[in-house]
Amino acid sequence: MGRAAVAAAVATVLMLPAGQAQAGWRDSLGAAVEATRDWATELAIGAETAVVAGGIVLHRYRHTVAGGMIGCVAGAAVGTTVSAGAGLATGGAALAATGPAAALGCGVGAAYGASLGYPLDTMYDLP
Repeated sequence: MGRAAVAAAVATVLMLPAGQAQAGWRDSLGAAVEATRDWATELAIGAETAVVAGGIVLHRYRHTVAGGMIGCVAGAAVGTTVSAGAGLATGGAALAATGPAAALGCGVGAAYGASLGYPLDTMYDLP
């Protein structure tokens, strides 16, 4: 975050009109600080708007998100268990597939869990 603020301040100073640059370095620095404050304020307002909009979407589809999360955990557990069992049966040769099996199980479980949660989110929607 510090590097971005320094880069913004330098860019602001470099983009000042030539008339302000001749007025003195204190005026230029003050203008750069003021422009950086305005930029930071606008950035904060945009971030607050994004958080509110994201909260609305999350609230609207909370069952879908929760179903996807629970399904991911359950699917990863099943994928890991199956892969570990195969590793025991093969003397450890199949243990390298534990990570991909967990990822695949997470993806399948998340899709299934989200499909179970979605009807709860759209139960009262008009057709």
